[in-house]
Amino acid sequence: MIAMGQALDIRVVAESVETAAQVDYLIENGCDEVQGFWFGRPMRPEAAVTMLMAPGPRMAEPSAAGTIRALAGAA
Repeated sequence: MIAMGQALDIRVVAESVETAAQVDYLIENGCDEVQGFWFGRPMRPEAAVTMLMAPGPRMAEPSAAGTIRALAGAA
């Protein structure tokens, strides 16, 4: 699916990502975006506003080895 999206010049978004192994695979294979429980659980709108307004990083970033280092409790 990733290769097909790339061949069609379409950004590829993986949903329902729940493990570091899945994130690693998707990064290594060129997936453009990922989302899922690995990055954050569903929350009420009020909690989302509080989280987004809080100072500091809220995302996860890939390390040099392709694994994910959680910056805001995403693990």
